[in-house]
Amino acid sequence: MRVIIGAGKTNYDGWISTQKNELDLTNRADFVRMFAKEKPIAFLAEHVWEHMTFSDGYIAAKKLLRFS
Repeated sequence: MRVIIGAGKTNYDGWISTQKNELDLTNRADFVRMFAKEKPIAFLAEHVWEHMTFSDGYIAAKKLLRFS
């Protein structure tokens, strides 16, 4: 599974496009729900980090590492 975070209109073959309402990077429950059956092998997060506080970015990065 390859996941585009904050995809907007971005859509690539073989990738799952997500928005914040589907995968909130600061919400552990979203990660558990989305990745319960399959662990992602790659995340793509363009134009995401600049919209987050340092604290939220740190939390998000830890979750991405844990669930990858």
